[in-house]
Amino acid sequence: ARSDPEVEAKVSSMFRRLEEGIATALKQSRRAGRWSAKRRADTAAYILNTYMGLRVLARSGYPPKD
Repeated sequence: ARSDPEVEAKVSSMFRRLEEGIATALKQSRRAGRWSAKRRADTAAYILNTYMGLRVLARSGYPPKD
C-alpha cells in the first residue's frame, strides 16, 4: 500500500537531511586526517545502520541506561 503523500515527503526529507549530515561529518573527518578512502563504504554503512537502529529503539520505548 502506498503511504500518504505528506508522510512520504517528510520521510524523504528526513533521509536527505540525514545523508547530508553524514556526508558533512565524513568530509570533516577526511580533512582532519581520520578518514581512509578504503573504509569509506563500510564506515558510511555503519553510521547509517547505527542511526536507524537508535531510531527504532527510541520509538519502541526501550528504556535508557542509567
